[in-house]
Parts: sequence; C-alpha cells; structure tokens
Amino acid sequence: MRTDLMLDALEAGQSEEFARSVESGHLSGVDSKEERFASGKIHIVNVRAEDAAKRLGKPKGTYITIECATMRSPKNDESPADLVETLMNQLQQMIESLGIKEDQSILIVGLGNRNVTPDALGPAVIERILVTGHFFQQFPQWVKPGTRKLFAIAPGVLGTTGMETADIIQGIVREQKPDAIVVIDALATSSLQRLHTSIQMTDQGIRPGSGIANHRKAFDRATFGVPVISIGIPTVVYASSIIREVDEDILLTPKTTDQLIEQGAEWIAEAINRTLHRSLEGTAS
Repeated sequence: MRTDLMLDALEAGQSEEFARSVESGHLSGVDSKEERFASGKIHIVNVRAEDAAKRLGKPKGTYITIECATMRSPKNDESPADLVETLMNQLQQMIESLGIKEDQSILIVGLGNRNVTPDALGPAVIERILVTGHFFQQFPQWVKPGTRKLFAIAPGVLGTTGMETADIIQGIVREQKPDAIVVIDALATSSLQRLHTSIQMTDQGIRPGSGIANHRKAFDRATFGVPVISIGIPTVVYASSIIREVDEDILLTPKTTDQLIEQGAEWIAEAINRTLHRSLEGTAS
C-alpha cells in the first residue's frame, strides 16, 4: 500500500488488533489523540518507538492531520473559515516544539512540477509567500519587529532540471544558512475520503515521491542538518483503492484539481505568512 499519509498507514494493511490498540492509545511506542474544531478534526499521532515506525512504514516523529470535508468545495459558502487558524495553531506548536526561535531564519521549499496540476501545490504556495531575506540583507531599516527572515524557492523536478532537488537545496542551505526548513508538497493517499480534504504536517520532513513509489533523496534533518517541517495536501488517490480490478499504478485526481490546488495553496501560504510574520497581525497574505 502506497501513501504519504500517516492515517492511511494506520488504517490499511494492519491487523484489527493493531488498529484497535492505536485507536485506544495503547499501542506501545505510538501516542494518538483526536481534537475537534468547528469545521473538522485534528488527528495527532506521535510515533516514539522504532518497531512501531517500521510497522507503520513511517519515521519516528509527530504527524498532524487536519481533516475538513468542505476543503473540496473551495468556491462555495461552506469554505472552512477556521481552517487557516487551525493550521496556524498547529504550525506554531510544531515550531515551538522543535526549538525554532522567533528571530531565526526559515527556508520555504515548494516541491513539485508547476506544469502538472496535481503536483503543483508546492510551487503555487511559493508564489504566495512573503519573502524577506533580501530586506534583512539590503534594507534592514525597513524590517518591522515581528518579521522573520524568510527565503523561498520552487526548485523544480529532476526531469526538468537534471539535478536532484535535495542537492539544489543543500547548496542553498550552505549559502544562506537557514535555521529551519518548511517543505510543501502534494501527497498521495489511499483514501478517497481524504483526497483534497486533509492537510498533513510532520516534523520528520518528507521523501519526495514516496507515495507514488518514485523515491528521491529525503528532505529531513539528517540531510540538511536543521529541523525540517513538511506540509502537504493529498491530491491524487490510487485507482486500486476504489476499484479492485485495476492497475495499482493508475492515479486519479478530481476534475476540479486546478481550483483545489490554488485554494489549498492560498490556505497554506496564509497560514505560513501569518505564523512566521507576526507583524502581519492577522491579515491575509
């Protein structure tokens, strides 16, 4: 079973005993809890033990999944007004748990291919990020208190650059020396219900393409030497999750994916901008 989502990993391919033990919070090495907000649910899974990580096929760490069914209706009146606030709160808590201070710099990386709609989430977010690195370097007198030193890049994909994306980012890290990295990427899910209706955040970074068996170098602390937070929305689902008699390599995406990607990018970018730049005082990006 291929997926980028921790909740999928918890549900699929596991024994009933394993699933019950996770839901009850009694699985050794895994803590899980569920919270609610007006428009949906927040699932927090903390994988502490190596044996549990191996059973789940995910690295040890914290995985936060925000589920909101109305995310898939971005243009109607049911758009979740509290989704950005919820994402901001969870991002702030993760930043604090990693020891990232308010005066430390962060590099935002938007993974994916802007020319392939289901893979365009990362670049679409980068287009909306309020970058400030150049102000700190050239016009420090213009920088307001509460503004963080922020860099951003959409490095493209191996097929268009001829270079491993992680290698490109390593060069940037050596030159700019950010104190942390936030990576944005489109994800794959095995659940039709979570397609474009959830946002996953983890403090363990990401291995680009792992959900579709296209493994690339990992984006994590071991690779870059700084904390790496990853944020993503599942934009494709395996056809075999819906129809048994189908090639497991076929991926499906909604016909409104172009609209959903742009709206998802707006939400994530606003949450990042407002969380990392306190000087915005709650204004949208």
